[in-house]
Amino acid sequence: QRSDTSVAATIPFAASCKWRLGVAPAFRYIARFTMALWLGKGALCLLWCVSLVYAQPATGDDLVVDAFTQPGSSRPSYAPASFDCKARQLAMQFAATIVPDQLRDLLPAVSDALEIDVLCGNVEDTATEGRTEGRFASRHSRTSHEPAMHQDGSNVLNLYVSAASGDDSNEGSMARPLLTIEEALVRHKKIRQNHQYGRATIYLSGRFHVKDVLSIDDGHSFLTLRDWPGEDVPLISGGVPLKVEWNPVGQSQVSSTWSTDLTGQVASVPGLRIDGQRLFRARYPNVNSMTTGDIRIAGGSAAWVAPKDMGTPSYYTSNLTREGTADGEFSKYTIGSGGPCSIFSPPESYWCAEHPEGGGAFQFRVPSGLNLSAAPSLLPNLPYKDASQAVFNVWRPARWANWMFEVDSNKNYDREDSIFYFERGGFQGARGNDNGGDFFVENVMEELDYPGEFFFNETTCTLYLVVNGTSSPPTEGLVATSVKDLMQIIGGSPERPVKGLHVKGITFVDSAHTYLDAHGIPSGGDWALQRKAALFLENTTECIISQCLFKNLDGNALMLSGYNRFTEIRENEFVFIGDTAMAAWGFTDNEYGTNGLQPRYTQVVQNVVHEIGIFTKQASCWFQAKTSQSLLEGNICFNGPRAGINFNDGFGGGSRLTRNLVFNTCRQSGDHGPFNSWDRLPFITEVNPDAGPNGSFVPAMNEIDHNFMIGNYESQEAIDNDDGSCYYSTHDNVFLYSGNGMKNDFGGHDNHHFNNLYAYSSNECLSIVAQLPGHIDFFFNNTCVLTNADPSIGSFDCDAAPDAAPFMEGLDLYTRDGNITVCSEPLKEYMASGKLPYSSVGAWPSDEYLIDLATAILLENM
Repeated sequence: QRSDTSVAATIPFAASCKWRLGVAPAFRYIARFTMALWLGKGALCLLWCVSLVYAQPATGDDLVVDAFTQPGSSRPSYAPASFDCKARQLAMQFAATIVPDQLRDLLPAVSDALEIDVLCGNVEDTATEGRTEGRFASRHSRTSHEPAMHQDGSNVLNLYVSAASGDDSNEGSMARPLLTIEEALVRHKKIRQNHQYGRATIYLSGRFHVKDVLSIDDGHSFLTLRDWPGEDVPLISGGVPLKVEWNPVGQSQVSSTWSTDLTGQVASVPGLRIDGQRLFRARYPNVNSMTTGDIRIAGGSAAWVAPKDMGTPSYYTSNLTREGTADGEFSKYTIGSGGPCSIFSPPESYWCAEHPEGGGAFQFRVPSGLNLSAAPSLLPNLPYKDASQAVFNVWRPARWANWMFEVDSNKNYDREDSIFYFERGGFQGARGNDNGGDFFVENVMEELDYPGEFFFNETTCTLYLVVNGTSSPPTEGLVATSVKDLMQIIGGSPERPVKGLHVKGITFVDSAHTYLDAHGIPSGGDWALQRKAALFLENTTECIISQCLFKNLDGNALMLSGYNRFTEIRENEFVFIGDTAMAAWGFTDNEYGTNGLQPRYTQVVQNVVHEIGIFTKQASCWFQAKTSQSLLEGNICFNGPRAGINFNDGFGGGSRLTRNLVFNTCRQSGDHGPFNSWDRLPFITEVNPDAGPNGSFVPAMNEIDHNFMIGNYESQEAIDNDDGSCYYSTHDNVFLYSGNGMKNDFGGHDNHHFNNLYAYSSNECLSIVAQLPGHIDFFFNNTCVLTNADPSIGSFDCDAAPDAAPFMEGLDLYTRDGNITVCSEPLKEYMASGKLPYSSVGAWPSDEYLIDLATAILLENM
């Protein structure tokens, strides 16, 4: 059931094999491939890998290649190699301690992502050390509704479903199972209405290709949907199995193109799988079909058509004021509706407000087209005969998000001047720009030229596929993605929720992409998001999602929307996800969040999340907006394009992040780090115990403790408390690398950092904006190691009055030469005036000293 990341199991095309192999770790993958052949699993890969040394992705002066695809790229240039290797080994020890037993077979994938063999050679295996029993869910804890597999008594109902041997005319017993999940749900509800049953369990076995979303409502409360022990693992797929007869279309020296007629089977093929592996639509520049890396045309080499004039938004600004910021930023709830935000659903956003604030703030807009008249060679296969299905995938400048645009019809493509006018799109991120960034084009027949690419002509219902060599593609195992939401668990209302439902041991695969579906702006952060996912929950309480595998899903994997209480998401794996792995997004009445229509008391415990953001780059392992009191504990998150954990606002507070391992984030984007937050829009909630009967803008404190976060890939900070972020207690963490230690900018306040290790930051220990009395930041008892020349402790208001200055003391500071300045003075001179007491500076300490300190923070007293 778990994901297999070996070459033989995951990469059917030659170029993909080459992309994964690299040079240094090649011997390991060759050994794995040989073993797979011996087991009978590698024949297909062998067929596709015939032209391994010939198939290459596109290259050129105008192309931009993601750097993280190069072996060894996960070590920042300023990181001391000896320390780095010891830190990576400690990360593996920490991973082995927090990973649940059910997911321990993923530890080699963690080791591969840490590049321990590549960067450090063979080291002692620590993957079997540590156990996890009894260490998690210590907060918001409650009793799980775990059913026994067999239980006698009139108040228990068991139904059995087999995709291989069932029949919907059967009674649903173990001997005579049902065929479909849909029928089992109908039976369950009907029986439950007529009899007084307590818990019920539906046992599933085999592969289920759903034709529409599986709908579960409050009539299914206290139901468990789970794997049938001893039978085939249940797999719920949003794909349509295809029956194909391949016909040769053409061939080159190293590849061949084939076609098949799909009339009567599907009307579109948004995604394609062969033996469970994702293929990509025809595109330029070419990219290897199984890599999460990317190759794009440099955005600055093209000209962009100016944004459309969509009118002026209507504005709303609350007459209530949030206190705490020295300059008054983000003190009002303010949004704009309509105008350029008409492309969102609902058509409103902070970024359409009259005067949005923050870093690089301006009112939303996006380019309306791409003009290649001065550089048609950027797309070498122009002119296109038919661009009606073309999609342009475009990074926003500075790589804060990526947009997708449809050309939609041939009238929007000027063949003579090579101008594409965008018909729809640009709503995949909250922040706009006049221009686009690095880009590629996909879903065009003329770009079908690379092994692993496909194109489906929607007019003729013809599927085209390019493969290595001249042998025909396989006729079995082809699946076209179709359904977007595989399962929806939706109660009638908060007063009639789905209660006590448990989804356990099920694999979810092959949902269709949703990046061109309607997106909304969750709150004041940079994100836009579609309110849908492969597994979608709304109006639920005490539901559990456990020990499931979410794999090769082209949209979001799991979403909590609106009212959800005490949801548990534990011991699941999320891998090769097109968008975000887990998201929670509530509702408010503008600034008022007291209606309770939000996810609260969610436990996200001991999940492993990796290889996310395949399509949408503004993607995270966990995202929350208008959500409070979440617990994230013991999760492992790695290999993503943007921040690993993202809080889009400060709604309510009361969340805790503890004992998580997060690394290899921001691999394709600018700034951020393992964790990111914003707080541009204030909300009134009752979460703070001191809020009073009418609620308060002041949230409960969020807590970030005992985490191991590695800010490699040039992260700005390990903890990026961005625009307006406030009320965070960040303590007893290990933060490696990144540019800075503590960050609090654009009106941030009431953030407390203490007992943390910031090891080898490249710039400064802290960056704090001006403070108000009663709302100061704390930075004390921290260890900070800097790598830059002429280091300064950081930036803060050196002339602030004592009651408006950040509280700082007890800092152990280390630099290359043992010197550091504070407010342009050497540390000793600055301390002579009574400031920054109990602090010291010295030359870089030994690796052992830092590792011992990190070990004490992470592994002792667990």
